[in-house]
Formats: sequence, structure tokens, C-alpha cells
Amino acid sequence: MFVNSIRDIIPCEVIQPHHELTDPAQKINVSMMINVFHRGFVMTTIASEAIEAFTALADPTRSRIIELLAIQDRCVCHLIDDLELGQSIISHHVGILRRSGLITSYPHPRDRRWMYYRLDRSRIAQLGDSLLSLSSPDGYNPDRLPCPIDLVDDSE
Repeated sequence: MFVNSIRDIIPCEVIQPHHELTDPAQKINVSMMINVFHRGFVMTTIASEAIEAFTALADPTRSRIIELLAIQDRCVCHLIDDLELGQSIISHHVGILRRSGLITSYPHPRDRRWMYYRLDRSRIAQLGDSLLSLSSPDGYNPDRLPCPIDLVDDSE
């Protein structure tokens, strides 16, 4: 769906300055609508929630890090040994995975300078649910959208 402004998808009274939103559900809905508005297009819930995570997973090094963290928590030093890559490269990829919400970190119990990384299994489950929702036939219309050629009268 293409829109010219955020006002096309949210009623004007909701986004007026100084308008007080008292209903918590209304606040969440407005926040979600504003977050999915991007460059004139309304992004789907799937895209708005998952695009950064799927982009992060598209890299083979980051996918391998995810696979390793699915087995056991690791620090960068372990990932360096496992992947045979330099510390700066591993740190770069770990940073992308953290920002995308796929992994979390926690300090070593005795020396807080050493950070361990853990797969965020709930985030992975959310991504799986997002993909599963695409397979549902609910809301699917099997009729194709008409093209301009469909509007031409063949009887003439």
C-alpha cells in the first residue's frame, strides 16, 4: 500500500500535537503504525519486525556464529578459535547480531571484561512465527489483481 503521509494511515486526531493518548492499546497501535511507515510505503508486520534480523542471518559468518551459540554460550575468544577469523571481524559480526536482537551478552562471573554471548531463543522463535504466519491461507485472495490489459475491451 502506498501512502503519501503518515496521516493517510493514522487518523489526524491521533497524531495531532499535544493530543493525549489515554488508552494503552491506542498508544501501542500508533507506535506500531509509525514504526512501519517508511519512505511512503507501509511495511508489513513481518518486514518491520524481522528485516534487520533476516539481514543479519544472511551473512555466512553470522549464521555460523548463531549455529555455534545454539550449542553453547561463547566469548569472542572461542568464536575466534572456532571460526579461524580475526578478533575485529568476529567483534564486528557479533555487534550486528546484538543490534538485530538475535544474541545477548553477559559478563564472565569473575572478570567482567570478558563478555559471553548467548542466542536469544525467544527472538528466534518470534522470527519463526513470523515466517509461519506467511504460510497461513487466512487473508489470502487467490484472484489475481487486474492489469491494465484486463481493462481493455476485446469486443471492439
